[in-house]
Amino acid sequence: MHEYLQFREALIERYQNQVFHISEPALLGQFLYGDLKKEPNENYLKCLHSVKQNHHLWNMSKFLEDFPQKIIGNVQPKDYYPIVSEIAKLNRNDLIEFRKRFSLTVKNAKSNEVIPPYRMVIPRTSCGFVFVPCPKQFRENQIQALKNFTYAHKYDQKLHKCLGVSVAQDNDDYFLIFWGYLESPWEYNEEMDLKLKKSFPFREINAAESPRYSFKEVL
Repeated sequence: MHEYLQFREALIERYQNQVFHISEPALLGQFLYGDLKKEPNENYLKCLHSVKQNHHLWNMSKFLEDFPQKIIGNVQPKDYYPIVSEIAKLNRNDLIEFRKRFSLTVKNAKSNEVIPPYRMVIPRTSCGFVFVPCPKQFRENQIQALKNFTYAHKYDQKLHKCLGVSVAQDNDDYFLIFWGYLESPWEYNEEMDLKLKKSFPFREINAAESPRYSFKEVL
């Protein structure tokens, strides 16, 4: 809502009274479509009605229901707020990428293979995310591995914030899921620098621009 109001304010400053002749649904459609600097017009109403919901692709609610009990460390009641906050900042297409990696992590946790962690960075929020599948034979080291990979991703990408999640299979029907969050100014660490150069544990990150929403049709 805050971003939408900023968009409205910028349009008024740029196009002045012309904005007042455009319906609010059309302005909302323009905002969702991502044409934030173009001249407003009623054609953007089509965008509002053609947004793909894709609820099943980005909804994470069932995975997050009990995660306050799965956060590593000696946590206080409000310690999970930063995790909720960073996930809440993700737009729908960010959440699709988040859930895609989370699902792969759950899938690979069923394997006894050592799979490199999945990861992503959201430049818009300056936060990194790392997803760690934990093989059954290393389950007792799950929490320490989560700490290590979360810090390593944060350090490698020179981030101030990083959220990590680790998944291990407990039995045929249940998984152990732990969450961790780090926030601190980036500082050079000679030991970590040498470790990453000697044995880099991650896949490379490729830059990609993801729109806020997907549409059934375009203008």
